[in-house]
Amino acid sequence: DGTQWHHLHGPGAPVSPYGFAQRSNGDIITTGDAVRVYDGDSWSLLEGPVELQTPFTRTTIVDRFGALWISSRAFGVFRLQDEEWTRFTPQNGLPGQQVNLQLGPDGQAWCENIGQDGLPYRFDGHRWVPALPVSMADVAGTWHWGGGDEGGSLWLNRAGDDYAATRI
Repeated sequence: DGTQWHHLHGPGAPVSPYGFAQRSNGDIITTGDAVRVYDGDSWSLLEGPVELQTPFTRTTIVDRFGALWISSRAFGVFRLQDEEWTRFTPQNGLPGQQVNLQLGPDGQAWCENIGQDGLPYRFDGHRWVPALPVSMADVAGTWHWGGGDEGGSLWLNRAGDDYAATRI
């Protein structure tokens, strides 16, 4: 009901959690020092690519199809869907090596291209595509996440503008 806080500690608990997501089965996934899973009783490392057991994991989301997405600071993005891992890198279409993930208004994975153009991209089910209308993408400046709202829209702000934000 959102009124109680639970301290999920114990052996194997994350040392410095960075991102959090919850799967449909109730498991809590954290990123940070490694990708860890809390099953309601105990912590364990998430089984998967060795790159996810490093201190380079960043953000994690679960999309509307139930796929688990994990971004990293050095290894691109990983998706676990139907018990199969897929890795996205600049070589196969990810807009940059370092991205932050966010659940988009369409329930799909969106990412912010860190250190490059800062533009948001969304996964259309097959590949990463720009998420901004062309008119906005041409505006000079670096774009950053500004959060989301109850209507499912993402808000962006542009570096250099104190309060400039737009809803997409």
